[in-house]
Amino acid sequence: MDGTETAERSEFSLRSRSRSDPRRVERVIDPNRILQRIENELRTLAGSAVKFAMKLDPDLGVAAAQNVPLRAIARTLVMNARDAMPEGGELVIESANLEIADRKAGPVPAVAPDRYVTLSFRDSGAKPDANALSRLFDPAPAEAEPPSRHGRLPLSTVYRVLQICGGDLSVKVEPGRGSTFTVFLPRAREPVRTPRKAAPALAPAISDPTPH
Repeated sequence: MDGTETAERSEFSLRSRSRSDPRRVERVIDPNRILQRIENELRTLAGSAVKFAMKLDPDLGVAAAQNVPLRAIARTLVMNARDAMPEGGELVIESANLEIADRKAGPVPAVAPDRYVTLSFRDSGAKPDANALSRLFDPAPAEAEPPSRHGRLPLSTVYRVLQICGGDLSVKVEPGRGSTFTVFLPRAREPVRTPRKAAPALAPAISDPTPH
């Protein structure tokens, strides 16, 4: 994790008070703002042959995920998408709010019921890395794999980092059409605001009719 990532996390931290413990401090990150800051970097990583677009929800919530290296995760997923499109294609990054009420069964580990901030990386590549996908949900190795010299993380590391913070990673592959990697980050609780008390009404001044 580099110093820039640490600075970004601290820049996007704020205080959130809990009903049960008003002294509690919750550190959060703003995914939209982080993506906007590194948009040019991601475009460069995608390459000139890839049509790159970002569609960010203007009402996106903040995420309670201060220790997540979101910049490194975004770089990794963009590079994976680029590699799946050696002849060029389209890559769209979208952010959204999501509330999951019930756990649904599926071919990959289901996301737990909760409120999330999601970031999806959708590419039109016909050649996803089958080897990386097959190892994505494997048990954690005894020693974590280090990032590459380009800051690229193994997908299995991305998956486990997200799980540690209460998030998740899902993968949807449509043969011949492309893949979508979706990052789930736990949405931070809304700060509790105490309504202001109305100022007491002042009684109207009444002149004393009694002569002095």
